[in-house]
Amino acid sequence: MGFIAQQRYRRLTLELKKERGWTATGERHAALVGERGNPQPLGLAWELLQVVAIAVTIAVGVLGYDRMPDRVAMHANAAGQIDGWADKSPMLIWYPVIAQVMLAMVMMAGHAAIIYAKHPIDPDHPAATGYAYGVFSRVWSIYMLVIGLLTAGGIGMGIQLSNIGMITLGTFGVFAMFIAVAALLGALVIGLYYGQNGSHEYAERRSVTMGRGGEDAATDGDKSMPYDDDRYWVAGVFYVNRDDPAVMVPKRFGVGWTVNFARPSVIIVSVVLIAVCIGSLVFAVM
Repeated sequence: MGFIAQQRYRRLTLELKKERGWTATGERHAALVGERGNPQPLGLAWELLQVVAIAVTIAVGVLGYDRMPDRVAMHANAAGQIDGWADKSPMLIWYPVIAQVMLAMVMMAGHAAIIYAKHPIDPDHPAATGYAYGVFSRVWSIYMLVIGLLTAGGIGMGIQLSNIGMITLGTFGVFAMFIAVAALLGALVIGLYYGQNGSHEYAERRSVTMGRGGEDAATDGDKSMPYDDDRYWVAGVFYVNRDDPAVMVPKRFGVGWTVNFARPSVIIVSVVLIAVCIGSLVFAVM
């Protein structure tokens, strides 16, 4: 429904641009060098907390192995009935650790994407947009770290505690649902409060600047559009720009980041991920 609404209003916006003659005669771009005063995303060094969480999961599994029952419940159906079992073995200690490591790597990749993504700087107002995006990216990096630890650490520890018999699968399911709800609500709150790329922070900062009678960039009376990248956004969602070396770019629709589908590395990774997904489904069916 959101995508349908986005397509409708994108069409109306394009018609409005054509009607009012909103076109860019060229492309002006700006970059902030040495952004010492702007907020920055949390560094990847914070992800070392994932290593600590993984070590705790391993320790709990090793120390609690003697408490593990001879047959361990591995899966429950929608009615809460156990329909999957596994015999006790040291491999059951490492199963949740492997799952935790994989989840941690996914969340760390998301954190890295925020750090190295292209910064959307408005050439007419570089200071205001730079600061707003700095706030936006820092808040999202904190979110990724916290939710990453909850997701990877919580799932890994939950499976481990379930394996050694300290909690039931039902309790683990409730805990996993709590993590999912927390992740969803956190993303909604951040998205609504800060807007895409910190647009709400930008609007507030601009209102303060204009209230003082100041401007954060000299445009020499040029009120034309600095650039128009509509042609690079297929359906307003997929970014395809062969002239842009950036791999990660902020989304135009929704909140967060996406990839530049014109980059060979993105195509290769996408094909690999699709192959892994299809292969996993085939393996599960067989």
